[in-house]
Amino acid sequence: MSELWDLFDENRQLLLMKHIRGKHLPKNTYHQVVFIWTVSTNGLFLITKRSLTKPWGGYWENTGGSVLAGETREDGAVRELFEETGVKIEQKDLVLISEDKGLMTFEDMFLTIVDQTHQKIVLQDGETCDYKWITINQLEQMMKEDVFALPVIKRFEKNKERIFAYLHGKNILLKG
Repeated sequence: MSELWDLFDENRQLLLMKHIRGKHLPKNTYHQVVFIWTVSTNGLFLITKRSLTKPWGGYWENTGGSVLAGETREDGAVRELFEETGVKIEQKDLVLISEDKGLMTFEDMFLTIVDQTHQKIVLQDGETCDYKWITINQLEQMMKEDVFALPVIKRFEKNKERIFAYLHGKNILLKG
């Protein structure tokens, strides 16, 4: 079954239009995309490696994907995180870090904090092929080594101070 997206105008007003993934978006329309940084209570970041069949295949990333028709951005973030990693959270566990507008997307970045000891990571075939829990130093080093998808690096760099501030406020000490 084809994936359907809701379409929005440039002001993020919902249009009475659905869109089939893979088809060219109509002019002046946008769809929603979400990105989730998952951080453990002991200060580690969860990253996944993109399936080799995807764009940026073999590169590391944080969880993300398109919001489906009928979903809120929070619904989409909860679903994407579970589908790609097996990590189960609730909407109340999400913190909105940023809202951006791309060429054809509204891009929302969330952060969630989970107890790593209670997580069994289950990768989604065709989406993810590996995972790691890593320190902030490892994350930043991997980004310098060009093993992360470039769009992920750009979004992280743009928002890392907000991520750090939120974690600091929650007394999450990032492991070096």
